[in-house]
Amino acid sequence: MFNYKFKLISFAILLVFLIVVSGIPSSAQAQSDSQVFAMNNNASSIPTNSTQLTTPPPQLVSTLPVVQQGGSIVFRIGSDIVTDNGTQYQIDVAPFIDNNGRTQVPVRYLADGLGATNIGYNNNTKLVSMLFGDNQTNIALTIGSHKMYVGNSTVTMDTTPVIVPPGRTMLPARFIAEALGDTVNWNPATQQVTITVPAPSTSSNQYTYGIPDANGYVFINGAAPGSGAQDPNTMRGSIAY
Repeated sequence: MFNYKFKLISFAILLVFLIVVSGIPSSAQAQSDSQVFAMNNNASSIPTNSTQLTTPPPQLVSTLPVVQQGGSIVFRIGSDIVTDNGTQYQIDVAPFIDNNGRTQVPVRYLADGLGATNIGYNNNTKLVSMLFGDNQTNIALTIGSHKMYVGNSTVTMDTTPVIVPPGRTMLPARFIAEALGDTVNWNPATQQVTITVPAPSTSSNQYTYGIPDANGYVFINGAAPGSGAQDPNTMRGSIAY
């Protein structure tokens, strides 16, 4: 009887010991659980032996690429980051909204992005002049003046160009862009101004041409020479290009 009780007690002690031992994790397991616990409580934790890819910030530039036809340039109020043709660049002065509710943009970046071939400034008269495109469209503004000159025409603006520290000339973006035939869109939610350059037209235009001259040339609308099949009865027709 005693021997039976002794075996029963020994078995119970062994069973308790096994239960206790099985509940203690190994040092490796404890370390793994500790790492998991730490990462669950700090989602931004990254193991020291891992690598993290980062995108370099936009570089500060003194000029911007010309926006391609069908492309756009995006300025954001209070931000020195500009998106030009889908690529981000850093500029040295952020656009702002003036007291007249117009977005003022640094002339250098605005003119370069819209394809200026020449930018001039007269320190005595405070006149800013720019030439755009193959047809050399001239746009001129004077600091503090409501007048903008586009070729031989004069446009009266509801605001004026200004100079801000450290000496940057700021121009009202909408007036410049629209004078060039570009589209301007304002997003009040994101505080962004998007200027879009029109895409090339794919439509076919019809011009009327008349009777050939003594040299056999046909003049479209009385101006440009062209060629095409004429109506033998009326000696007139149309040409597509």
